[in-house]
Amino acid sequence: MAGGVAKMTKLAQGLLDLHSKRGAPDLDALARLAEAAGGSGGLAARIRAANTVAEAFQHATAEGLALGDLVAARAWTYAAAALGRADVALEILVFDRTGTLMGRAPLAPAGTG
Repeated sequence: MAGGVAKMTKLAQGLLDLHSKRGAPDLDALARLAEAAGGSGGLAARIRAANTVAEAFQHATAEGLALGDLVAARAWTYAAAALGRADVALEILVFDRTGTLMGRAPLAPAGTG
């Protein structure tokens, strides 16, 4: 499964309907995720104040935090639980608007989530 930073952030936050009109990513939750992974309090504040998830990712990249990998790992967990099938392998790829790979959760059987 592949998607942009905003949609994959929504999935990482447990939302399964990723349509833009059906809920927005929670920047506060994204800031908490960044802090829990070692991001600074300043980074968390910048993420909370960001206008978009893409901007939040730019702040994390500038600080050297692999936010995309964190989002991909969380998205994998929610997607795997929704699938609930060990006979289906799942991989999550997170891209920015330029097509740059921002994060990845490796291919694994979904039933292991």
